[in-house]
Amino acid sequence: FSLKVGDKVQYKIHKSRKVRGKPQIRFFPARGYLVIHKICPKIKKVVLKDKEGNIQKRKQLFDRVREYTGVF
Repeated sequence: FSLKVGDKVQYKIHKSRKVRGKPQIRFFPARGYLVIHKICPKIKKVVLKDKEGNIQKRKQLFDRVREYTGVF
């Protein structure tokens, strides 16, 4: 896992809608980012917080998290 605490990330939305038979991969937040608050290597999950510092209730898997690039 290459990300560190404090990095800006987005995570993949669990349910992907199908558009004309092709699955559409969606990331949240669509136009922004979350910050890694804590990394739990034993369960392979990360705890995220938003820009204001509010910690998200649900942990996200390493596989669903990607680095925020700022390009759309």
